[in-house]
Amino acid sequence: MSQYHINKAKKLQDQILELQHDIKLNANAIQANKAAKSGKHIVEELEAKDKKLKKKLEKTTKKFYSYADANLKISDLSKLNGLPEEEEEPYDEDYY
Repeated sequence: MSQYHINKAKKLQDQILELQHDIKLNANAIQANKAAKSGKHIVEELEAKDKKLKKKLEKTTKKFYSYADANLKISDLSKLNGLPEEEEEPYDEDYY
């Protein structure tokens, strides 16, 4: 498959990882503000941000899977994950 499709899928995959990280950070911020008994409006803003991030993550994940299904082959998955390509070993008739 073309390198363009692989690169685009990698970008979507990176966006997913970034969103997951942002959700974790936001969850920690919510817990810290609740523990510190911060103002109610601060916690509500963080919870609203959490909903937006989760919705965006869901949308990006669907987009990634849809794109990958339409444009990538199974053999491209190793390239997508940064793994070296596996070379097929020649068939040795004497081995069997």
